Amino acid sequence: MTIVWTIIIGFFIGLISRTFTPQRDTLGLVIFVLLGIAGAFIGGLVARVLGLCPDGRVICLAVSALGSLTLIAIYRWIAPVSAPGKVS
Repeated sequence: MTIVWTIIIGFFIGLISRTFTPQRDTLGLVIFVLLGIAGAFIGGLVARVLGLCPDGRVICLAVSALGSLTLIAIYRWIAPVSAPGKVS
């Protein structure tokens, strides 16, 4: 899988995950897109280390998407939603 496909997968996962988050969330779209791209790179790396994509199989795309979703979920768990004007 090429770097371009990894970035595209991460970008779309970041957009989709931002769409399904609460509107009162103070995190911006850029954060979600960057987390999606970083997760896609991590997922792609894991797939290569496990030997799942020696020749660019579709499983690489799936593992990259899973990596994006996992990284965004971890971030959402670590940095919970805060209401505007409320200091945690």
